[in-house]
Formats: sequence, C-alpha cells, structure tokens
Amino acid sequence: MQRGSGEKTRTDERKRSSGVVLTLLVLAFASLAANQWHDRQHIEDVEVVGATDLSAPAVSAILADCLKQQRRSLMLSDVRDSIEGIPFVRSVSVYFSGVRGITAEVQERTPVAHVVMDGGRLRYVDAQGVILPPTARTLSHCVPIIRTHDLARVPAIVTVLNQARSVLSTQLYASVSEIIDSGAGELKVLTDHVTWHLGPANAEHARQSFADMNVFWERTLQGGSLPRYAQIDLRWKHHVVIRNESQLSRS
Repeated sequence: MQRGSGEKTRTDERKRSSGVVLTLLVLAFASLAANQWHDRQHIEDVEVVGATDLSAPAVSAILADCLKQQRRSLMLSDVRDSIEGIPFVRSVSVYFSGVRGITAEVQERTPVAHVVMDGGRLRYVDAQGVILPPTARTLSHCVPIIRTHDLARVPAIVTVLNQARSVLSTQLYASVSEIIDSGAGELKVLTDHVTWHLGPANAEHARQSFADMNVFWERTLQGGSLPRYAQIDLRWKHHVVIRNESQLSRS
C-alpha cells in the first residue's frame, strides 16, 4: 500500500510539472507572437507634446517620416537624435504610444531675451545664453533686449537677466525693457524713463542688487511709481541711490 501510494504521488508530481512546463511554453509562445504582431504594425499616429511654434513644425516633419513605417524598422534613438538636432530643441523623449503611435515630448530652448546683432537684426537668446537661429517668429515673445558690442559676453549678461527674473517682483521685472553692456564691464538696465546702473555682469552681485531694489521699491515707494527720468544706482551693497535733476537721495 505504501509503495503504491508513493508511485501515485510521483506520477501526480510529474503530471503537475508537465502541466507547468506546458503552460510556460504556451505563455512564451503567446508573448513571442504578440511581440512579432506589434513589430509588424505600421505607425498611423504621431503626437508632439511641449513644443511651441518655434520647433513644432520641424518636429512634426521628422515624425511624419515615421508614418506608415513598421515599428520594427524604426530606431527611436535615431528619431530622438534627429529631433535634438533642431536648434530650438533642448532635449526630447521619444516613445511608442499605443500599438500604432509615436509621441515626442519636447523640452524647448525658451527665449528669455532678444540680442541685437549687426545691422540691428534681433535674435532670440535662451536661459543658457545660447543665441538661437533666425526665425520669422522673432516678435512672438515679449522679452527684454540685450545690447552689447561683444557677443561673447551674452551668456554672462543672461545670467544677470536670469537673476532679475527670479528675484525681482513681477511688476519690477515687467518694467525691464533693455540690458545694455557699456563695454567697460558695466551693465545698465532700462525701464520706462528710468535707468538702473547695475555694475559688472556678476550673478551674485546682481542677485543682491535686485533684492535691494525690491526692498527699496516696496518700503520706500510703497510699490508706487519711480521718479520719471531718474538714474538709479545699485552698485553698492544694501544701498539704492536715486539721482534726478533736482535731488540726490540715498535709501
């Protein structure tokens, strides 16, 4: 009886093992068939996410070349490299969306300023100080203008502008129209009828100067208007000097 019971147990175990193996083989075959079916599908839909009119047309043109191609014939890394070759694109993530779609999530080089080129032409500059290629959409962003005789100084000037964007109150930053490089390492900020003398293109100095300007504007002027045609000197730490035709005041 014991021998018969042991043989039956071993037989049951072999049957269960065979069943498990068969199930795994069926699942593997199904997975392989599914993958092959996916690979044979043709791309019928493309989507661009995060791009503006600066880069969207060029990105869409690259993705359009993927239409009607089989998934297995597409190298997403090649598509990504092509899109990142667009000057207005900083980075992009490309992936299959659904069975027959491709999506490109774009991080653009956002313009933070115009820079005046030879002949008065305007070119966009991004937050890293990269001068972007000419575009017919030069006036589609309301950003300050940078004027300098040395384009190599543009990245340093942009770091100052970045400090202005992050430190100045919204109203004060909105009043900034131009940043002028005097050529002697001194920057001037032009607003409506008011010029700020900022000093060298130094990010830490600019951060402190803009913080001082916030305090002066909020406490002394109570958020009101600055004197018309005033000259504001921000070159001294924790001091704001206002000069106009009739007075010299220090806060």
